[in-house]
Amino acid sequence: MELPDLENDWPAISALLDEALALPGSARGAWLDARTDVEPARRSAVERILSRQAAIESDDFLGALPPLMHGLPPTLGATDEAGVGTLVGPYRISALLGEGGMSTVWRARRDDGRPARDIALKLPLWTWGGRFAERMARERDILATLEHAHIARLYDAGLDAAGRPWLAMELVEGRPIDAACEQAGATVDDRLASLLQVCEAVAHAHARLVVHRDLKPNNIVVTPQGQVKLLDFGVARLLDGADGAGPALTELSGRALTPAFASPEQIRGEPLGVATDVYSIGVVAFLLLAGRMPYQMRRGSAAELEEAIEHASVPRASDVAVDPARRRELRGDLDAILAKALRKDAAERYPSVEALADDIRRHLDGRPVTARPQGRTYLAGRFVARHRAGVVASALVALALAGGLGVALWQAAEARHAQQLAERAVKSKTAVQDMLLEIVAVAVTADPEKLRQPDGFGRLLEAKFDELEARFKGRPDDWLDLLEVISTRLPQYGDLECSYAVGERYLALLQSSHADPRRIARAALNQVQVVRKLGGTKMALRLVTTALAQLPPGADYASLRSALTAQHDALAR
Repeated sequence: MELPDLENDWPAISALLDEALALPGSARGAWLDARTDVEPARRSAVERILSRQAAIESDDFLGALPPLMHGLPPTLGATDEAGVGTLVGPYRISALLGEGGMSTVWRARRDDGRPARDIALKLPLWTWGGRFAERMARERDILATLEHAHIARLYDAGLDAAGRPWLAMELVEGRPIDAACEQAGATVDDRLASLLQVCEAVAHAHARLVVHRDLKPNNIVVTPQGQVKLLDFGVARLLDGADGAGPALTELSGRALTPAFASPEQIRGEPLGVATDVYSIGVVAFLLLAGRMPYQMRRGSAAELEEAIEHASVPRASDVAVDPARRRELRGDLDAILAKALRKDAAERYPSVEALADDIRRHLDGRPVTARPQGRTYLAGRFVARHRAGVVASALVALALAGGLGVALWQAAEARHAQQLAERAVKSKTAVQDMLLEIVAVAVTADPEKLRQPDGFGRLLEAKFDELEARFKGRPDDWLDLLEVISTRLPQYGDLECSYAVGERYLALLQSSHADPRRIARAALNQVQVVRKLGGTKMALRLVTTALAQLPPGADYASLRSALTAQHDALAR
Protein backbone atom coordinates (compact mmCIF):
# COMPACT_ATOMS: atom_id res chain seq x y z
CA MET A 1 0.00 0.00 0.00
CA GLU A 2 1.35 3.42 -0.89
CA LEU A 3 2.16 5.77 1.93
CA PRO A 4 0.08 8.94 1.94
CA ASP A 5 1.47 12.36 1.18
CA LEU A 6 2.24 12.93 4.85
CA GLU A 7 3.00 16.62 4.59
CA ASN A 8 -0.35 17.44 2.98
CA ASP A 9 -2.36 14.85 4.95
CA TRP A 10 -0.79 15.47 8.34
CA PRO A 11 -3.55 17.75 9.75
CA ALA A 12 -6.13 15.03 9.11
CA ILE A 13 -3.86 12.29 10.49
CA SER A 14 -3.07 14.43 13.55
CA ALA A 15 -6.80 14.92 14.25
CA LEU A 16 -7.35 11.15 14.09
CA LEU A 17 -4.41 10.56 16.43
CA ASP A 18 -5.81 13.06 18.94
CA GLU A 19 -9.00 11.00 19.12
CA ALA A 20 -7.16 7.69 19.31
CA LEU A 21 -4.65 8.72 21.96
CA ALA A 22 -7.44 9.93 24.21
CA LEU A 23 -8.61 6.28 24.45
CA PRO A 24 -7.03 3.45 26.46
CA GLY A 25 -4.46 1.56 24.43
CA SER A 26 -6.62 -1.58 24.29
CA ALA A 27 -9.55 0.33 22.74
CA ARG A 28 -7.72 2.08 19.93
CA GLY A 29 -7.78 -0.84 17.46
CA ALA A 30 -11.55 -1.25 17.75
CA TRP A 31 -12.01 2.51 17.40
CA LEU A 32 -9.98 2.59 14.19
CA ASP A 33 -11.84 -0.43 12.79
CA ALA A 34 -15.12 1.40 13.34
CA ARG A 35 -13.89 4.46 11.46
CA THR A 36 -14.95 3.34 7.98
CA ASP A 37 -14.73 6.93 6.77
CA VAL A 38 -10.94 7.00 6.98
CA GLU A 39 -9.10 6.64 3.70
CA PRO A 40 -6.88 3.52 3.51
CA ALA A 41 -3.62 5.48 3.17
CA ARG A 42 -4.41 7.59 6.22
CA ARG A 43 -5.60 4.51 8.13
CA SER A 44 -2.27 2.83 7.40
CA ALA A 45 -0.33 5.84 8.69
CA VAL A 46 -2.43 6.03 11.86
CA GLU A 47 -2.05 2.29 12.49
CA ARG A 48 1.72 2.53 12.16
CA ILE A 49 2.02 5.49 14.51
CA LEU A 50 -0.33 3.90 17.07
CA SER A 51 1.76 0.77 16.95
CA ARG A 52 4.84 2.78 17.78
CA GLN A 53 2.95 4.62 20.52
CA ALA A 54 1.97 1.29 22.06
CA ALA A 55 5.66 0.40 22.29
CA ILE A 56 6.43 3.74 23.89
CA GLU A 57 3.71 3.16 26.52
CA SER A 58 4.92 -0.36 27.30
CA ASP A 59 6.83 -1.43 30.40
CA ASP A 60 10.02 -0.24 28.69
CA PHE A 61 8.75 3.35 28.58
CA LEU A 62 11.85 4.75 30.26
CA GLY A 63 14.16 2.62 28.18
CA ALA A 64 13.86 3.92 24.64
CA LEU A 65 11.63 4.96 21.80
CA PRO A 66 11.35 2.42 18.99
CA PRO A 67 14.54 2.56 16.93
CA LEU A 68 14.60 4.75 13.87
CA MET A 69 14.04 3.01 10.55
CA HIS A 70 17.21 1.76 8.94
CA GLY A 71 15.78 2.79 5.55
CA LEU A 72 13.61 5.78 4.82
CA PRO A 73 10.18 5.30 3.23
CA PRO A 74 9.82 6.16 -0.45
CA THR A 75 8.38 9.60 0.30
CA LEU A 76 11.45 10.63 2.33
CA GLY A 77 14.69 10.30 0.44
CA ALA A 78 18.17 10.45 1.91
CA THR A 79 18.49 14.11 0.96
CA ASP A 80 15.30 15.17 2.75
CA GLU A 81 16.23 17.28 5.78
CA ALA A 82 14.37 19.63 8.07
CA GLY A 83 14.31 23.21 6.91
CA VAL A 84 12.20 26.34 6.91
CA GLY A 85 8.68 25.41 5.87
CA THR A 86 9.03 21.70 6.73
CA LEU A 87 6.14 20.14 8.66
CA VAL A 88 7.26 17.96 11.58
CA GLY A 89 4.33 16.39 13.39
CA PRO A 90 1.83 19.22 13.78
CA TYR A 91 4.57 21.87 13.77
CA ARG A 92 5.83 23.89 10.82
CA ILE A 93 9.44 25.11 11.03
CA SER A 94 10.08 28.84 10.60
CA ALA A 95 13.75 29.37 11.51
CA LEU A 96 16.90 27.61 12.73
CA LEU A 97 17.77 28.45 16.35
CA GLY A 98 20.90 26.37 16.84
CA GLU A 99 22.87 23.29 15.91
CA GLY A 100 24.80 20.83 18.01
CA GLY A 101 26.75 17.70 17.35
CA MET A 102 23.68 15.50 17.81
CA SER A 103 20.61 17.63 17.13
CA THR A 104 19.23 20.83 15.69
CA VAL A 105 16.77 23.21 17.33
CA TRP A 106 14.23 25.12 15.28
CA ARG A 107 11.64 27.78 15.87
CA ALA A 108 8.28 26.29 14.89
CA ARG A 109 4.52 26.78 15.30
CA ARG A 110 1.52 24.45 15.26
CA ASP A 111 -0.04 24.17 11.83
CA ASP A 112 -3.05 21.96 12.49
CA GLY A 113 -5.66 24.59 13.30
CA ARG A 114 -5.17 24.44 17.07
CA PRO A 115 -4.13 27.51 19.11
CA ALA A 116 -0.61 28.30 17.95
CA ARG A 117 2.47 29.59 19.71
CA ASP A 118 6.13 29.57 18.84
CA ILE A 119 8.04 26.65 20.31
CA ALA A 120 11.58 25.24 20.16
CA LEU A 121 11.52 22.06 18.09
CA LYS A 122 14.42 19.70 18.73
CA LEU A 123 15.28 17.19 16.01
CA PRO A 124 18.08 14.62 15.83
CA LEU A 125 20.56 14.84 13.01
CA TRP A 126 19.40 12.33 10.43
CA THR A 127 22.78 10.58 10.32
CA TRP A 128 22.61 9.37 13.92
CA GLY A 129 20.36 6.41 13.31
CA GLY A 130 18.30 4.40 15.76
CA ARG A 131 20.56 4.65 18.80
CA PHE A 132 20.05 8.41 19.00
CA ALA A 133 16.30 7.91 19.06
CA GLU A 134 16.78 6.21 22.42
CA ARG A 135 18.55 9.27 23.74
CA MET A 136 15.78 11.57 22.48
CA ALA A 137 13.25 9.35 24.21
CA ARG A 138 15.18 9.60 27.47
CA GLU A 139 15.28 13.38 27.22
CA ARG A 140 11.53 13.45 26.57
CA ASP A 141 10.83 11.23 29.57
CA ILE A 142 13.09 13.27 31.83
CA LEU A 143 11.59 16.60 30.78
CA ALA A 144 8.09 15.25 31.30
CA THR A 145 8.89 14.81 35.01
CA LEU A 146 10.32 18.31 35.49
CA GLU A 147 7.90 21.17 36.06
CA HIS A 148 9.75 24.18 37.44
CA ALA A 149 9.76 27.91 36.74
CA HIS A 150 13.48 27.80 35.90
CA ILE A 151 13.41 24.74 33.63
CA ALA A 152 12.29 25.00 29.99
CA ARG A 153 9.03 23.04 29.72
CA LEU A 154 8.29 20.12 27.46
CA TYR A 155 5.05 20.74 25.53
CA ASP A 156 4.85 17.80 23.18
CA ALA A 157 6.80 14.87 21.76
CA GLY A 158 6.35 12.32 19.05
CA LEU A 159 7.58 10.64 15.87
CA ASP A 160 7.35 12.03 12.39
CA ALA A 161 6.15 9.89 9.51
CA ALA A 162 9.65 8.46 9.03
CA GLY A 163 9.84 7.33 12.63
CA ARG A 164 12.18 10.14 13.62
CA PRO A 165 11.61 11.56 17.15
CA TRP A 166 10.94 15.22 17.85
CA LEU A 167 10.54 17.27 21.02
CA ALA A 168 8.48 20.46 21.23
CA MET A 169 9.78 22.59 24.09
CA GLU A 170 9.25 26.02 25.57
CA LEU A 171 10.94 28.66 23.43
CA VAL A 172 13.21 30.67 25.72
CA GLU A 173 14.27 34.08 24.45
CA GLY A 174 17.39 35.29 26.19
CA ARG A 175 21.16 35.11 26.44
CA PRO A 176 23.59 32.71 28.14
CA ILE A 177 23.99 33.60 31.80
CA ASP A 178 27.56 34.93 31.52
CA ALA A 179 26.75 37.17 28.54
CA ALA A 180 23.52 38.35 30.19
CA CYS A 181 25.34 39.37 33.37
CA GLU A 182 28.01 41.26 31.46
CA GLN A 183 25.45 43.03 29.26
CA ALA A 184 23.44 44.11 32.32
CA GLY A 185 26.53 45.22 34.27
CA ALA A 186 25.40 42.88 37.05
CA THR A 187 26.90 43.30 40.52
CA VAL A 188 28.31 40.40 42.50
CA ASP A 189 25.03 40.14 44.43
CA ASP A 190 23.05 40.17 41.17
CA ARG A 191 25.18 37.31 39.83
CA LEU A 192 24.70 35.34 43.03
CA ALA A 193 20.93 35.85 42.76
CA SER A 194 21.00 34.35 39.25
CA LEU A 195 23.07 31.42 40.51
CA LEU A 196 20.45 30.79 43.20
CA GLN A 197 17.85 30.40 40.45
CA VAL A 198 20.13 27.86 38.74
CA CYS A 199 20.48 25.98 42.03
CA GLU A 200 16.71 25.89 42.50
CA ALA A 201 16.21 24.35 39.05
CA VAL A 202 18.97 21.77 39.48
CA ALA A 203 17.77 20.86 42.98
CA HIS A 204 14.28 20.25 41.52
CA ALA A 205 15.81 17.87 38.97
CA HIS A 206 17.87 16.10 41.66
CA ALA A 207 14.75 15.60 43.76
CA ARG A 208 13.37 13.65 40.81
CA LEU A 209 16.57 11.60 40.54
CA VAL A 210 17.83 13.47 37.48
CA VAL A 211 21.42 14.71 37.13
CA HIS A 212 21.90 17.23 34.32
CA ARG A 213 25.60 16.46 33.67
CA ASP A 214 26.15 19.30 31.18
CA LEU A 215 25.63 22.54 33.09
CA LYS A 216 27.31 25.41 31.25
CA PRO A 217 26.40 28.99 30.32
CA ASN A 218 24.91 28.01 26.95
CA ASN A 219 22.46 25.74 28.77
CA ILE A 220 21.56 28.44 31.31
CA VAL A 221 19.66 31.26 29.62
CA VAL A 222 18.55 34.50 31.25
CA THR A 223 15.43 36.13 29.81
CA PRO A 224 15.10 39.92 29.40
CA GLN A 225 12.99 39.84 32.58
CA GLY A 226 15.91 38.35 34.56
CA GLN A 227 14.43 34.84 34.79
CA VAL A 228 16.89 31.97 34.54
CA LYS A 229 15.86 29.00 32.37
CA LEU A 230 17.74 25.71 32.39
CA LEU A 231 17.92 24.01 28.98
CA ASP A 232 19.05 20.76 27.37
CA PHE A 233 18.64 17.66 29.46
CA GLY A 234 19.95 15.73 26.48
CA VAL A 235 22.83 14.25 28.47
CA ALA A 236 20.92 14.05 31.74
CA ARG A 237 20.81 10.74 33.52
CA LEU A 238 18.29 9.19 35.85
CA LEU A 239 20.06 8.30 39.08
CA ASP A 240 18.24 4.98 39.31
CA GLY A 241 18.50 4.18 35.60
CA ALA A 242 22.05 2.94 35.26
CA ASP A 243 21.31 -0.35 36.95
CA GLY A 244 17.87 -0.83 35.51
CA ALA A 245 16.70 -2.55 32.39
CA GLY A 246 17.31 0.45 30.16
CA PRO A 247 20.72 1.04 28.59
CA ALA A 248 23.22 3.27 30.32
CA LEU A 249 23.47 6.69 28.76
CA THR A 250 27.17 6.42 28.05
CA GLU A 251 26.41 3.37 25.95
CA LEU A 252 23.97 5.40 23.89
CA SER A 253 25.99 8.52 23.27
CA GLY A 254 29.53 8.02 24.44
CA ARG A 255 31.07 10.33 26.99
CA ALA A 256 28.76 13.29 26.30
CA LEU A 257 30.02 16.33 28.20
CA THR A 258 31.52 19.80 27.81
CA PRO A 259 35.10 19.36 29.08
CA ALA A 260 35.62 22.91 30.41
CA PHE A 261 32.66 22.50 32.81
CA ALA A 262 33.05 18.76 33.51
CA SER A 263 33.89 17.33 36.92
CA PRO A 264 37.00 15.23 37.56
CA GLU A 265 34.87 12.08 37.84
CA GLN A 266 33.32 12.81 34.44
CA ILE A 267 36.77 13.15 32.91
CA ARG A 268 37.75 9.82 34.45
CA GLY A 269 34.55 8.13 33.28
CA GLU A 270 33.51 7.21 36.84
CA PRO A 271 29.93 6.80 38.16
CA LEU A 272 28.23 10.16 38.59
CA GLY A 273 25.89 11.66 41.15
CA VAL A 274 24.63 15.03 42.32
CA ALA A 275 28.20 16.13 43.14
CA THR A 276 28.87 16.34 39.40
CA ASP A 277 26.28 19.10 39.00
CA VAL A 278 27.61 20.82 42.14
CA TYR A 279 31.04 20.97 40.51
CA SER A 280 29.71 22.30 37.20
CA ILE A 281 27.71 25.01 38.99
CA GLY A 282 30.96 25.88 40.78
CA VAL A 283 32.71 26.36 37.43
CA VAL A 284 29.85 28.53 36.14
CA ALA A 285 29.94 30.55 39.39
CA PHE A 286 33.71 31.01 39.11
CA LEU A 287 33.28 32.33 35.57
CA LEU A 288 30.47 34.70 36.58
CA LEU A 289 32.27 36.10 39.63
CA ALA A 290 35.92 36.13 38.54
CA GLY A 291 35.30 36.77 34.86
CA ARG A 292 37.50 33.87 33.78
CA MET A 293 37.63 30.08 33.99
CA PRO A 294 39.34 28.29 36.90
CA TYR A 295 42.02 26.81 34.66
CA GLN A 296 44.15 28.74 32.17
CA MET A 297 45.75 26.55 29.51
CA ARG A 298 49.03 27.30 27.75
CA ARG A 299 48.44 25.06 24.76
CA GLY A 300 44.65 24.99 24.94
CA SER A 301 44.44 21.28 24.14
CA ALA A 302 41.71 18.98 25.41
CA ALA A 303 44.32 16.71 27.02
CA GLU A 304 45.84 19.66 28.91
CA LEU A 305 42.39 20.74 30.12
CA GLU A 306 41.50 17.26 31.33
CA GLU A 307 44.83 16.99 33.14
CA ALA A 308 44.18 20.32 34.88
CA ILE A 309 40.65 19.34 35.93
CA GLU A 310 41.94 16.12 37.47
CA HIS A 311 45.09 17.39 39.15
CA ALA A 312 45.68 21.18 39.05
CA SER A 313 44.81 23.31 42.07
CA VAL A 314 41.95 25.74 41.59
CA PRO A 315 43.17 29.33 42.21
CA ARG A 316 41.31 31.65 44.52
CA ALA A 317 38.81 33.70 42.55
CA SER A 318 39.91 36.85 44.38
CA ASP A 319 43.48 36.33 43.16
CA VAL A 320 42.61 35.97 39.47
CA ALA A 321 39.46 38.07 39.01
CA VAL A 322 39.60 40.11 35.83
CA ASP A 323 38.08 43.16 37.53
CA PRO A 324 40.48 44.45 40.25
CA ALA A 325 37.63 46.21 42.04
CA ARG A 326 35.81 42.90 42.44
CA ARG A 327 38.69 41.03 44.06
CA ARG A 328 37.98 42.45 47.50
CA GLU A 329 34.32 41.39 47.26
CA LEU A 330 35.33 37.81 46.47
CA ARG A 331 37.89 37.53 49.26
CA GLY A 332 36.75 35.43 52.19
CA ASP A 333 33.32 33.81 51.98
CA LEU A 334 33.01 33.61 48.20
CA ASP A 335 36.53 32.24 47.79
CA ALA A 336 35.65 29.54 50.32
CA ILE A 337 32.30 28.71 48.70
CA LEU A 338 33.85 28.32 45.25
CA ALA A 339 36.74 26.26 46.62
CA LYS A 340 34.37 23.83 48.31
CA ALA A 341 32.18 23.42 45.22
CA LEU A 342 35.29 22.72 43.10
CA ARG A 343 36.98 20.09 45.26
CA LYS A 344 38.57 17.28 43.27
CA ASP A 345 37.10 14.67 45.60
CA ALA A 346 33.31 14.59 45.18
CA ALA A 347 32.90 13.63 48.85
CA GLU A 348 34.52 16.92 49.92
CA ARG A 349 32.15 19.13 47.92
CA TYR A 350 28.78 20.35 49.10
CA PRO A 351 26.61 17.27 49.67
CA SER A 352 23.81 18.78 47.59
CA VAL A 353 22.95 21.75 45.43
CA GLU A 354 20.65 22.92 48.24
CA ALA A 355 23.67 23.09 50.59
CA LEU A 356 25.57 25.19 48.05
CA ALA A 357 22.58 27.51 47.63
CA ASP A 358 22.23 27.81 51.41
CA ASP A 359 25.83 29.00 51.74
CA ILE A 360 25.28 31.58 49.00
CA ARG A 361 22.21 32.86 50.88
CA ARG A 362 24.21 32.95 54.12
CA HIS A 363 26.82 35.11 52.46
CA LEU A 364 24.18 37.45 51.03
CA ASP A 365 22.58 37.73 54.50
CA GLY A 366 25.91 38.37 56.23
CA ARG A 367 25.71 35.09 58.17
CA PRO A 368 28.63 32.66 58.61
CA VAL A 369 29.05 30.24 55.70
CA THR A 370 29.69 26.55 56.29
CA ALA A 371 32.58 26.52 53.81
CA ARG A 372 34.79 28.44 56.28
CA PRO A 373 36.13 27.29 59.66
CA GLN A 374 33.70 28.38 62.35
CA GLY A 375 36.25 30.04 64.65
CA ARG A 376 35.23 32.60 67.23
CA THR A 377 36.87 35.47 65.39
CA TYR A 378 35.12 34.62 62.10
CA LEU A 379 31.72 34.16 63.77
CA ALA A 380 32.11 37.44 65.62
CA GLY A 381 33.14 39.17 62.40
CA ARG A 382 30.02 37.93 60.60
CA PHE A 383 27.86 39.09 63.51
CA VAL A 384 29.56 42.48 63.43
CA ALA A 385 28.99 42.76 59.68
CA ARG A 386 25.24 42.23 60.16
CA HIS A 387 24.87 44.61 63.12
CA ARG A 388 27.64 47.13 62.57
CA ALA A 389 26.48 50.21 64.45
CA GLY A 390 24.97 48.33 67.38
CA VAL A 391 27.93 46.00 67.84
CA VAL A 392 30.53 48.76 67.76
CA ALA A 393 28.62 50.80 70.32
CA SER A 394 27.96 47.77 72.56
CA ALA A 395 31.53 46.53 72.30
CA LEU A 396 32.96 49.88 73.32
CA VAL A 397 30.61 50.05 76.30
CA ALA A 398 31.49 46.49 77.29
CA LEU A 399 35.20 47.23 77.11
CA ALA A 400 34.77 50.30 79.24
CA LEU A 401 32.91 48.28 81.88
CA ALA A 402 35.51 45.52 81.74
CA GLY A 403 38.20 48.06 82.55
CA GLY A 404 36.15 49.26 85.48
CA LEU A 405 35.73 52.72 83.99
CA GLY A 406 32.53 54.42 82.93
CA VAL A 407 33.79 57.98 83.01
CA ALA A 408 32.72 60.60 80.56
CA LEU A 409 35.15 62.06 78.07
CA TRP A 410 37.24 64.93 79.27
CA GLN A 411 34.99 67.51 77.68
CA ALA A 412 31.40 67.36 76.40
CA ALA A 413 32.31 68.93 73.07
CA GLU A 414 35.06 66.35 72.54
CA ALA A 415 32.65 63.56 73.46
CA ARG A 416 30.26 64.68 70.75
CA HIS A 417 33.13 64.92 68.30
CA ALA A 418 34.34 61.39 69.13
CA GLN A 419 30.81 60.05 68.77
CA GLN A 420 30.54 61.62 65.34
CA LEU A 421 33.83 60.03 64.36
CA ALA A 422 32.69 56.59 65.53
CA GLU A 423 29.37 56.90 63.71
CA ARG A 424 31.12 58.06 60.56
CA ALA A 425 33.46 55.07 60.75
CA VAL A 426 30.53 52.70 61.27
CA LYS A 427 28.33 54.06 58.49
CA SER A 428 31.08 54.68 55.95
CA LYS A 429 31.94 51.95 53.48
CA THR A 430 35.63 52.82 53.63
CA ALA A 431 38.59 50.81 54.78
CA VAL A 432 38.51 52.74 58.09
CA GLN A 433 35.19 51.12 58.94
CA ASP A 434 36.49 47.67 58.10
CA MET A 435 39.61 48.08 60.20
CA LEU A 436 37.70 49.40 63.19
CA LEU A 437 35.30 46.46 62.97
CA GLU A 438 38.23 44.10 62.71
CA ILE A 439 39.71 45.49 65.93
CA VAL A 440 36.35 45.27 67.67
CA ALA A 441 35.85 41.70 66.47
CA VAL A 442 39.20 40.76 68.01
CA ALA A 443 38.22 42.45 71.25
CA VAL A 444 34.80 40.79 71.35
CA THR A 445 36.34 37.33 71.08
CA ALA A 446 39.15 37.95 73.56
CA ASP A 447 39.31 36.48 77.05
CA PRO A 448 37.28 38.80 79.35
CA GLU A 449 39.82 38.30 82.15
CA LYS A 450 42.58 39.70 79.97
CA LEU A 451 40.43 42.67 79.04
CA ARG A 452 39.94 43.51 82.73
CA GLN A 453 43.68 43.97 83.16
CA PRO A 454 44.78 47.64 82.98
CA ASP A 455 46.60 47.16 79.67
CA GLY A 456 44.36 44.43 78.24
CA PHE A 457 42.79 46.29 75.37
CA GLY A 458 46.04 48.06 74.60
CA ARG A 459 47.87 44.80 74.08
CA LEU A 460 45.22 43.72 71.61
CA LEU A 461 45.72 46.93 69.70
CA GLU A 462 49.50 46.74 69.77
CA ALA A 463 49.31 43.33 68.12
CA LYS A 464 47.29 44.86 65.33
CA PHE A 465 48.80 48.27 64.78
CA ASP A 466 51.93 47.39 62.82
CA GLU A 467 49.84 45.21 60.51
CA LEU A 468 47.24 47.96 60.08
CA GLU A 469 49.79 50.67 59.38
CA ALA A 470 51.32 48.57 56.59
CA ARG A 471 47.89 47.98 55.07
CA PHE A 472 47.17 51.75 55.11
CA LYS A 473 50.44 52.63 53.41
CA GLY A 474 49.78 55.33 50.83
CA ARG A 475 46.40 56.22 52.41
CA PRO A 476 47.29 58.68 55.21
CA ASP A 477 43.82 60.18 55.48
CA ASP A 478 42.22 56.81 56.22
CA TRP A 479 44.97 55.97 58.69
CA LEU A 480 44.49 59.33 60.46
CA ASP A 481 40.74 58.73 60.76
CA LEU A 482 41.30 55.36 62.40
CA LEU A 483 43.97 56.71 64.78
CA GLU A 484 41.65 59.55 65.78
CA VAL A 485 38.80 57.21 66.68
CA ILE A 486 41.07 54.89 68.68
CA SER A 487 43.11 57.58 70.44
CA THR A 488 39.95 59.40 71.49
CA ARG A 489 38.40 56.24 72.97
CA LEU A 490 41.42 54.64 74.64
CA PRO A 491 41.62 56.91 77.71
CA GLN A 492 38.20 55.60 78.79
CA TYR A 493 39.55 52.08 79.18
CA GLY A 494 42.34 52.89 81.64
CA ASP A 495 45.17 51.72 79.38
CA LEU A 496 47.22 54.91 79.63
CA GLU A 497 50.47 53.59 78.21
CA CYS A 498 48.82 52.33 75.03
CA SER A 499 46.78 55.55 74.91
CA TYR A 500 49.97 57.56 75.01
CA ALA A 501 51.63 55.46 72.27
CA VAL A 502 48.66 55.75 69.91
CA GLY A 503 48.20 59.45 70.66
CA GLU A 504 51.87 60.19 70.04
CA ARG A 505 51.72 58.40 66.69
CA TYR A 506 48.51 60.21 65.76
CA LEU A 507 49.79 63.67 66.75
CA ALA A 508 53.09 63.22 64.92
CA LEU A 509 51.31 62.14 61.75
CA LEU A 510 48.96 65.13 61.96
CA GLN A 511 51.86 67.56 62.27
CA SER A 512 53.93 65.98 59.51
CA SER A 513 50.95 66.03 57.14
CA HIS A 514 50.11 69.70 57.95
CA ALA A 515 46.60 68.79 59.03
CA ASP A 516 43.87 71.22 60.08
CA PRO A 517 45.09 73.18 63.16
CA ARG A 518 41.82 72.39 64.94
CA ARG A 519 42.49 68.70 64.57
CA ILE A 520 46.05 69.09 65.87
CA ALA A 521 44.84 71.10 68.85
CA ARG A 522 42.18 68.52 69.76
CA ALA A 523 44.74 65.72 69.50
CA ALA A 524 47.14 67.69 71.71
CA LEU A 525 44.45 68.28 74.36
CA ASN A 526 43.58 64.58 74.38
CA GLN A 527 47.26 63.66 74.68
CA VAL A 528 47.76 66.18 77.50
CA GLN A 529 45.06 64.43 79.55
CA VAL A 530 46.83 61.08 79.11
CA VAL A 531 50.28 62.47 79.93
CA ARG A 532 48.99 64.18 83.09
CA LYS A 533 47.48 60.93 84.33
CA LEU A 534 50.83 59.26 83.71
CA GLY A 535 52.50 61.95 85.86
CA GLY A 536 54.33 63.68 83.04
CA THR A 537 53.57 67.26 83.99
CA LYS A 538 56.56 68.80 82.20
CA MET A 539 55.84 66.82 79.03
CA ALA A 540 52.20 67.87 79.19
CA LEU A 541 53.23 71.50 79.55
CA ARG A 542 55.48 71.26 76.50
CA LEU A 543 52.60 69.74 74.49
CA VAL A 544 50.25 72.58 75.47
CA THR A 545 52.83 75.27 74.75
CA THR A 546 53.59 73.84 71.31
CA ALA A 547 49.89 73.49 70.47
CA LEU A 548 49.19 77.10 71.49
CA ALA A 549 52.06 78.35 69.37
CA GLN A 550 50.81 76.45 66.33
CA LEU A 551 47.18 77.54 66.69
CA PRO A 552 46.38 80.42 64.29
CA PRO A 553 44.74 83.59 65.64
CA GLY A 554 41.07 84.27 65.05
CA ALA A 555 37.62 83.69 66.48
CA ASP A 556 37.36 80.25 64.82
CA TYR A 557 39.94 78.91 67.23
CA ALA A 558 38.74 80.73 70.37
CA SER A 559 37.28 77.71 72.18
CA LEU A 560 40.34 75.56 71.53
CA ARG A 561 42.69 78.38 72.55
CA SER A 562 40.70 78.79 75.76
CA ALA A 563 40.92 75.08 76.54
CA LEU A 564 44.68 74.98 75.84
CA THR A 565 45.27 78.12 77.93
CA ALA A 566 43.36 76.63 80.86
CA GLN A 567 45.49 73.48 80.64
CA HIS A 568 48.67 75.60 80.44
CA ASP A 569 47.76 77.64 83.51
CA ALA A 570 46.89 74.50 85.50
CA LEU A 571 50.18 72.83 84.58
CA ALA A 572 52.30 75.96 85.19
CA ARG A 573 51.13 76.31 88.79
